[in-house]
Amino acid sequence: MEEWRSLGRELEERLRPATYPLAVAFLKGGGVPEGVRKPEERLSFCQLLTLSRTHGWTVGLGPEESACPAFNLMLGWPAEREMVLEFFQAAGYVRERRAAEGLLEEMEGLGPEGTERVVVSPLTRTKVVPEVVVVFGSSAQMMRLLQGAVCEQGRRVEVRLAGLMASCGSVLRSRRQEKYELAIPGGGDRVFAAVQENEIVFTLPASKLRPLLEGMKEQKLMKYPVPPRLFTPFFPGG
Repeated sequence: MEEWRSLGRELEERLRPATYPLAVAFLKGGGVPEGVRKPEERLSFCQLLTLSRTHGWTVGLGPEESACPAFNLMLGWPAEREMVLEFFQAAGYVRERRAAEGLLEEMEGLGPEGTERVVVSPLTRTKVVPEVVVVFGSSAQMMRLLQGAVCEQGRRVEVRLAGLMASCGSVLRSRRQEKYELAIPGGGDRVFAAVQENEIVFTLPASKLRPLLEGMKEQKLMKYPVPPRLFTPFFPGG
């Protein structure tokens, strides 16, 4: 576990994020690690991310605590599919039933089968072996992560944006498809999880964290914070 915590410290040193980078694991049995908090009320997955990255808590979520029907469907947990489809239309995300079906079908099946609990922990003090790493940050910090990813894989990072199911969908795609993902936080992230207007979310499979950091090291032109160009100011009438 210390190796992951060390990589987390290096990530924080290079990126200086305002909140903790996170480790996410999908548990299929064998008990819950010691020190994992269980919510006292039902929460959504995006709220779990906020609690962990701002408070430094390790929090677990199971079907009985999960308050988000869309996330439950993605993980195969009990949920009313029809209600989610109706919500997509009623909220104005789509106009037609066929479009709602398409959005949901794209997300369903991304979750690991047999998941009994999702655990989120600050990476620098993680209590679980991460499967996905999650970073919230500014556009400049996202630039640095993207530069590291492009250096590592030798091609652009392609993203698919919808303005909904953002952080949860990004985490699940990174795990299932072994890809770097960038997401613009959606309505759920902002309304329920208090994600700020200046924040973007970046996710990656944990197996790519070391290569990403090595790619960030290769950058010769800039670091973060980006150094300003200092000059002598001109004062009129001086």
